[in-house]
Amino acid sequence: MDIRLIRPLDNGNLLLSGAGVQALLEMKRDGEIVRRVPLSSKGYKAIQLPDGRYRSSAGDECKLVELDAAGQVVAFVGGKTEHPNLGLDFGSGWDSLPNGNLVMCNWLGHGKQGKGCHIVEFTPANKVVWTWQDHALARQVTNVKMIQ
Repeated sequence: MDIRLIRPLDNGNLLLSGAGVQALLEMKRDGEIVRRVPLSSKGYKAIQLPDGRYRSSAGDECKLVELDAAGQVVAFVGGKTEHPNLGLDFGSGWDSLPNGNLVMCNWLGHGKQGKGCHIVEFTPANKVVWTWQDHALARQVTNVKMIQ
């Protein structure tokens, strides 16, 4: 199944995403799948928001998407087409900031080392706030945790 990250939900179930399934799966702890929310690309980190929507990376698109329960994208930041000059390749880990902005990792593996930024902060309107890259210090950055 190629599981990436698993998160416990408030109801006791688990939320997981992965490359092979291209979906968010809500599972009971005995392994029974109770909900499958399709993703348009490989998932990496996913959470369920307080209103029941989901937020997940969409790896190959290099987006961070917000989905309703049916898997419809209701908002996103990032995107290779939307930001062609950033060298975006694969969206992996991400974090949200108190001001509503989102910080996403651009994983540069599989021969993409040195060809784009490592981390980028987006506003909810998909505007770039800042980027970070240091290809001597880091080949690939997979996850980010912002400490305020």
